[in-house]
Amino acid sequence: MKEVLGIVGTIIVAAIAGTSFQTVVNNLSMSSARSAENKVEERFRLATEEIRPTLPKKVDDITTWMGVSYSGTSLTYEFRLDMKAAELPQNALTLVRQNTVKQLCKTSSVVNNMKEGGVYIYRYQTADAKSLGTFEVRSKDCGE
Repeated sequence: MKEVLGIVGTIIVAAIAGTSFQTVVNNLSMSSARSAENKVEERFRLATEEIRPTLPKKVDDITTWMGVSYSGTSLTYEFRLDMKAAELPQNALTLVRQNTVKQLCKTSSVVNNMKEGGVYIYRYQTADAKSLGTFEVRSKDCGE
């Protein structure tokens, strides 16, 4: 309610000062977008601080979660597959991405972060230190 009153007050002051209504709306929209991005960045910072001390962590029989970091509204997860590149199917990263997107899109907090501009980045490496690849998940991947 206080935020709404603040917006109404800004519009009234702007009207008195002769500023166009469209300019005020544009400025409020930009402020709102920055605010959402700041919230996502803060959530990603907190998540990184909470997760990092627990790593590395075995996720399943062949996957070890090695790292987590953030930069702005991007949260990056790094994993190692405990198999050599030659032992994996050629479409391994595609299969991992499909499963990851499916799981992320079921998680409301993740979907909300992505709607506010958050991006989830996944990096995979094989046991023989070869990059399997990287992919990003954004709100459009969930049909948002």
